[in-house]
Amino acid sequence: MPNLFLPAAAVALVAQLYVLWAVLAGRAPASSPGRRARFAEITWVVLPTLVLIAVLVLTWNRLGDPMAINPVSGVPT
Repeated sequence: MPNLFLPAAAVALVAQLYVLWAVLAGRAPASSPGRRARFAEITWVVLPTLVLIAVLVLTWNRLGDPMAINPVSGVPT
């Protein structure tokens, strides 16, 4: 499972960092909104980035846990 998780996590992080970069560096000074709108825009990009990182860390921690497989009653082994 880690063989599939690590590339997927890397792609998700790269994509999210690109979105963050686009918001921070991609606006021309002449068309910049006010400070309040700019802060809101950056906040709505940073929050999902932090949530994504938290989900990836929690998922990675769960990958190491052993799976408990209980036998089904009435089914011969």
